[in-house]
Amino acid sequence: MAKKWKYFDRFDQQFKLSLMPPEIDTCDNCDSFQVRLNDNCLSQADRDKPIVEYDLHLTESKRRYNLKSEDIKISNTNPTQKVLTGDMQKCLPSPLLINGLMFCKLKLLTLNSTLFDSSDNSVH
Repeated sequence: MAKKWKYFDRFDQQFKLSLMPPEIDTCDNCDSFQVRLNDNCLSQADRDKPIVEYDLHLTESKRRYNLKSEDIKISNTNPTQKVLTGDMQKCLPSPLLINGLMFCKLKLLTLNSTLFDSSDNSVH
């Protein structure tokens, strides 16, 4: 059985490694909107259009999440249907960068591709 103290001793003390909680995963559109909205050079009139577009984007995202939730409920009651979702996890920037903004802008990344089956909570 794994012990919490043993885990921290092994990783923290022996290997000098620490694990951080995962960051919130955002899409490229959300990142782009945030950069535009944080631009101090824009006038209020120039900010209004991106704000409306961002609100529409968030509304559409919520609608998609709701549709996915409904599909998952259906797949839990009907064994002939499955809900599969895919994700590409950014795990290694090439070259290694420390700056968070450059990490988001850089498209040369080593990715983990995962496929999640929501009907039985299995990962492939």
